[in-house]
Amino acid sequence: MKDLKIRAYGAYMDLLKKYGANPVSGIPPLEIYEGIQRGLIDGVAPFTVSSGYQMKVYEVAPYVTDMGWGVYCLAGLGISMKTWNKLPPDIQNIISELRARFYEMYLDAYTNQFRHNVTQMMKGGAKIFPLTPEREKEWLRPINVQQWQESNIKALASKGLPARELFSKYIEKVKAYEKISTIESAGDLFREAAAK
Repeated sequence: MKDLKIRAYGAYMDLLKKYGANPVSGIPPLEIYEGIQRGLIDGVAPFTVSSGYQMKVYEVAPYVTDMGWGVYCLAGLGISMKTWNKLPPDIQNIISELRARFYEMYLDAYTNQFRHNVTQMMKGGAKIFPLTPEREKEWLRPINVQQWQESNIKALASKGLPARELFSKYIEKVKAYEKISTIESAGDLFREAAAK
């Protein structure tokens, strides 16, 4: 990654600098394809497989690597209490019942969509370079995760946001779902796709 111009944002800017890259900000997602095509940037990180497939970024940046920077997506539906209270009890019950099943439904849909997107990207010329678990640890070595998390928490808290409380709740949920999760890691899915 040394000296490559990589489109990034937020805390990923500092992370890419640790790898010797030159992070570039300010390029909107819908301009990434053209930015790579014109040579303004050499690549993009982080970027989801879904976005890369839908925006066809693999056509101009065909070398795709799972960086091991994955995050848990706490997908869900947000409804204000005012709106919730306006819903009839039968609709509230349906939403509550679906909430219990949503996690597994989401994981199944996510995994199937990931496999589909990677397959289609490869058919379109993308070359998938999955990291081995050993290499993934090596790539993550320059990162002091706790220090990185703490600096982000402090930055958000300085703006008056309840960052520490939200982060603690986030970690609590991650740990709870890790115990029951059937999802494979993105790295595992990349390795599976590359093996085909």
